[in-house]
Amino acid sequence: MTEHTEPERYVVVVNDRGQYSIWERESAPPAGWYDAGFEGDRDDCLAHIERTWRDI
Repeated sequence: MTEHTEPERYVVVVNDRGQYSIWERESAPPAGWYDAGFEGDRDDCLAHIERTWRDI
């Protein structure tokens, strides 16, 4: 029997230098990183960063 698990949820975080990353929703972001207002699965969050962070 297999266990049904929810897909992992992430939030997009940003630091004071305008750099973006993803972080597990259930964990507080590391010091210096702040919630950027987007939540989703890993692929959705990475796609959001690609659309948002133009200074890569």
